[in-house]
Amino acid sequence: VGWGATGAVRELVARSRRRVSKSARVWVTGGGGEAIARHLGAGARYERDLVFLGLHHLFELNRSA
Repeated sequence: VGWGATGAVRELVARSRRRVSKSARVWVTGGGGEAIARHLGAGARYERDLVFLGLHHLFELNRSA
């Protein structure tokens, strides 16, 4: 993953934290996500299947409704 992409993500995270919450969690997924998460530091977590886990969670919530 190029430094430009990593730098862009760092800037987006910094701006979002200033606007929303300094303690906001950062989840990274998708192509190159693992490499980007490593460069973002301890506050970032990589989850390969984040979208599918979210969809499964919604399915479980709606199944009992």
